[in-house]
Amino acid sequence: MTRLKKLLARKEPEKLEAEWMAVVDAGDLGLEEAAAVLDVLSHRDEAGQADTLFWYYLTVTTEREGAGAAVAAVRRVAGLMKGNAVLREETAAAYERAFAETADVGAMTKMTLRRADLAYPTAVARMELVLKLRPGTCVKDTRLGEMGHVVGLKAEKGLVEVALGERTRTYDAVALERIEALPEDDLRAMLVSRRDVLEALGREDPAALVRLVLGTFGPRVEMRELKTYLAPVIGADSWSKWWTGARVQLKRDPLIELGGEGTKQWFFLRAKPVAYADEFKGQLAEAEEPEEKLTAIIAHLEEGGHEPESEAALEAHLAAELAVWAEAWRGKNFGAALGAAAVAAALRPRAGEKTTATADTSNMGETGAPSPGPKGPPSPVKGEGLKQLLAGGTDLAGALRGLSSEKLGRWILEAIRENLPERWPGLGLEALAGSTPANCDWIAEELCGHGRAGELGRAVGALLERPERHAGAVVWLWKAAVAGEYAEVLGGVDKATVAIRLLVAADGLTRDTLWSAAQRQSLLRQISAAISARNYESLRAVMKAGSGEQATRAHQATERNTGLTEATRLRVLEIITQTHPELFFKAKPAWEEDVIYTTAEGLAKRREEFANLVNVKMAANAKAIGDAAAHGDLSENAEFTAALEERNNLTEKASRLEAELKKVKTITAATAAGETVTVGSAVRVRNVTTGREATWKFLGPWDSNPDQGVFSYRAALALEFMGHKAGDKVETPGEGGDRVWEILEVGAGV
Repeated sequence: MTRLKKLLARKEPEKLEAEWMAVVDAGDLGLEEAAAVLDVLSHRDEAGQADTLFWYYLTVTTEREGAGAAVAAVRRVAGLMKGNAVLREETAAAYERAFAETADVGAMTKMTLRRADLAYPTAVARMELVLKLRPGTCVKDTRLGEMGHVVGLKAEKGLVEVALGERTRTYDAVALERIEALPEDDLRAMLVSRRDVLEALGREDPAALVRLVLGTFGPRVEMRELKTYLAPVIGADSWSKWWTGARVQLKRDPLIELGGEGTKQWFFLRAKPVAYADEFKGQLAEAEEPEEKLTAIIAHLEEGGHEPESEAALEAHLAAELAVWAEAWRGKNFGAALGAAAVAAALRPRAGEKTTATADTSNMGETGAPSPGPKGPPSPVKGEGLKQLLAGGTDLAGALRGLSSEKLGRWILEAIRENLPERWPGLGLEALAGSTPANCDWIAEELCGHGRAGELGRAVGALLERPERHAGAVVWLWKAAVAGEYAEVLGGVDKATVAIRLLVAADGLTRDTLWSAAQRQSLLRQISAAISARNYESLRAVMKAGSGEQATRAHQATERNTGLTEATRLRVLEIITQTHPELFFKAKPAWEEDVIYTTAEGLAKRREEFANLVNVKMAANAKAIGDAAAHGDLSENAEFTAALEERNNLTEKASRLEAELKKVKTITAATAAGETVTVGSAVRVRNVTTGREATWKFLGPWDSNPDQGVFSYRAALALEFMGHKAGDKVETPGEGGDRVWEILEVGAGV
């Protein structure tokens, strides 16, 4: 090879040819070395000599190693050859010898390799294709985009006949560039000829079906692509149900890698298998936060669809790790330590004691990094870790309050109930103060079901003392009380007091550092949803039944509430003033109670908002629900749940807007005219103390713009002025004490 390279560099063709023949005859020139020389000649426009040298190499290879080796050489270097007549003939002869048992092989070489009008590389490619096009082979016409199968070779005419649907077409060597031969395990081919096999795989082995998709279109496909490819097999209507069962199999298939979430989820066909247990351990090692590790294990346990025996070693390993984590996290994150002990207690009967004792626990430490030394197996007593953690005085409510995962909190509660039954009632009552609304409801149901209603009733009063510290429990208490649940416990609870404490909780949450930012936002959303449920119907009924003192306290808790959205805050204030007008009106209201007054401009804006809500937002939400549902497994589909919640919110808002638009009366200059302040008035006032003048307009709630001096006629400021006339003095509350205003002029504000 060294001598050949030197001769190539000197550009001595005669000596190069002689040396080539010598090393080929001696058997010292391998195929890759030969290809390297031919490549140089091809790029130097010395294709004629390249053809000659390769012809000689092909001849000797056929004689020495057989026609099969010669064909392999052709496949390797065909793209470098120009292909003179002698080389073409030798190539055709090699194929005919190598495929002597193939019917019509001579006709195949005639229509491809022996056609002078086809470039040599093209002729070789066409020959390879024709060899694959045996009768019955599934093919695709890439220009027409149609699938079909080969009927046969018309040898005398050099044509391949293909059936496409109910018609047949013929292809010569040139037209064959449009034909793609599909292997038997190609999904497209199987859809044509073996659909029953695909349908059986869909029922019995979803992972094998997805591997077929990845082998055909992959190695990587997106979720939306997978759904499209499998639509002919699974059917759009059956996708969600199929995916719910298939997802677990795919996660555990050693050749399929899953990534992303929701619409961004993807699938990848691995070149080498990776055991699910090894992959899952790797995911836990990468997880940085304790809760991230624990929620991943919980998800594994809740998936179902797999045999516990097949993963006994993995779960024994997890049980051992959880025992170590529970001890390591004890002094740093007590909630996570309890979570680790709770999950370990659930794993124990699944993993089995013998496997647990021999589990490999040496490769994962507290943070998922390799541990410095071997760890002993966890205690063989089920729930022992929980008992040890809760042996002394503990702040269980604080531990639960510190968790961001509601599901992890539920696992802890259920583990305590199962493993510490004698302590469960007391610990359940303690846990109530730090639990989410849903978990509070579960605790209450459990306690009442076991005759502990009296103890639960006594605990309820304590929840209202520091509502911002017990925000989740107060939300539960409000929802349960207005729904009439737990009558034996909450029947005597004053609902108006609970409403006031719920408002106080919303305001206090924005300043309380006990909660994380994410927890605060979640609780504030739940408070807002609880207050506004059924278009504020429950709040309205409770405030109407409440006393004047309670209405005043509720008004004070709402007026400067930083936890409520502005829209919610204003609506609550409106409800309080409507249900107790005697506390807030100095004169009889100058409007009909069941009417909403607005200017023409305010009405137009509201109608536009309603149209946008119905035609744009609700349509987009409907599409989002459909897209999320397509991912399957609706029980754990966060996007689907969020889309349904959004639908409920939008529907509720649309119903409210529609009802409001039916109550409209338009404010006009005529209705606003008069000597006394009324709906639609413009009032020019002077601060008696400072002398500062201002002009305010009291229009409809849809016209309100306080920054521009425009207020709703139901606003607290407007209510103070209603019924007064020029020359009157009006007191309004403000920071640092009440302010006194003299009315200088009253006129129409429209």
